[in-house]
Amino acid sequence: MMQKDFDNTLSSRTFHLTEEKVNNMIEEVIAGIHDDWPTIYKIRYIYLEIGKRVYRDTDFFFSVDGKLGEANLSIQKIKEIYDSEVGRDLKVICKSGSWILKKAYERVGIKAELVETNTTIAALSDEEEFLINHWFLAIYDEDTAYFATLTPDLPYIQMNMETKHFGSDIPYKRDYNGKVLQIYKGDEIKHSTISRKRLKEIDTAIGYLALAYPYNDKSQSSNDWFLQYDNASFYMLRDALRGNQLFYELEEQQTSFYQSLFEFEGEHHKKISLLEDDLNTL
Repeated sequence: MMQKDFDNTLSSRTFHLTEEKVNNMIEEVIAGIHDDWPTIYKIRYIYLEIGKRVYRDTDFFFSVDGKLGEANLSIQKIKEIYDSEVGRDLKVICKSGSWILKKAYERVGIKAELVETNTTIAALSDEEEFLINHWFLAIYDEDTAYFATLTPDLPYIQMNMETKHFGSDIPYKRDYNGKVLQIYKGDEIKHSTISRKRLKEIDTAIGYLALAYPYNDKSQSSNDWFLQYDNASFYMLRDALRGNQLFYELEEQQTSFYQSLFEFEGEHHKKISLLEDDLNTL
């Protein structure tokens, strides 16, 4: 068997193994849906649960940017990943992540369509160039369309944090310094957005919010405990650092590194400190 034929056979086998994993994952996800949930709950639940089970294909993105040196994936491999509907071993890019979501939604009778944008990046080698477009998903609750982009939300979902790319606003056209550009291909999709407040209500109802924090919805510490995204732990740490800023600044001034920035050697090897000495007397 020629090497090329062997590689094609291996790629085909890998694709079928990945497709089987995807199908099993979708079945596992939809088993957790409550029949009495409104459609928007089901849409959100599937988005989050798929997001817990797939991973961003960092090798793909780093290779496109040429950041892995000799370990960069070949242009041929980048093409295969981009053209694959299911990614590789549950590692996804924006296109395959959207396709997997679409398949999951259709499994429960929810309409969804992949949308290709005009945002393009190029994967380059010495011999060729391959253009890659960004994709997102339009999901329909009856006649209402919502936009979602799973891949950039994966780290937020996997840390049980507030997401940023579900029910978001993606305009059809945008003005760039007087030049109007079309953002995505095809006809304009009239879509709706979901407020942070409404999204939190949905996430509470479907059980995504699981932990309580002494932190309220106004990003303030509280004596009472509230169900919150795990972002709250970072906000509490931020507030604590800000509250103790003066203490840390004073402690920092005692370090040799900090003091060395403000000290120099003067005439006759005299040590002079910009912090402690009166420069008018020198």
